[in-house]
Amino acid sequence: MGSLSRSRRKRIKVQDKDVARIVDMALDQGWDVYRRDSKQGHLCFVPPDPDAGLVFHSTTTSDVRSIRNLRSQLRQRGLRSA
Repeated sequence: MGSLSRSRRKRIKVQDKDVARIVDMALDQGWDVYRRDSKQGHLCFVPPDPDAGLVFHSTTTSDVRSIRNLRSQLRQRGLRSA
């Protein structure tokens, strides 16, 4: 995972309130959430099940569909109530 800065169980600051709630929910359910070491600050969601796959999300989204897509991808990988 090379350039990812790990933040296990640490609350990540996100400006978008919807994304912040999703990050908190994922952390509470045992997921790891990383902020990539880049200016854009993409988030990487790592589910407890390593076979489920990673989910990446931009913290600078301006499209309402991006939040819906994020929730859908997280639900597909086992997040409850996303």
